[in-house]
Amino acid sequence: MRANIARITETLGLGDLTISDVNMLIQLGEQAKSMKDIVTNMAVANSTPTRIIDRLVSNGLAERRSDPEDRRRVIVALTDMGIAIYRKVSEKRNEQIRRAFRNLSEDEKLVFIRLTNIVTQNMENDG
Repeated sequence: MRANIARITETLGLGDLTISDVNMLIQLGEQAKSMKDIVTNMAVANSTPTRIIDRLVSNGLAERRSDPEDRRRVIVALTDMGIAIYRKVSEKRNEQIRRAFRNLSEDEKLVFIRLTNIVTQNMENDG
């Protein structure tokens, strides 16, 4: 996964973005999320996503807002430029996935999905 993201970053000319930055863009996507949700999804120390978000904000790719319903909550959303980069990265990732599965039959793809779901479920239950 890291090698794929590094290739995508290089291919799209996103040299200043780290792999962590690109992963955060992917996690944020086109829907604003609270810092709490981001930290929970990443399962890392609070400071790690905060540093990544700080870089995205300083590069004009994300913005922080107060939640209008609860001012104690901080919401993070991609800016228009962040969304444009997110879409390019997603498009490139989808292209890589299509190439990876191009020689599999529909039945083989379904088996792969079933097995991946089982492994993911096992990992979540062990977590």
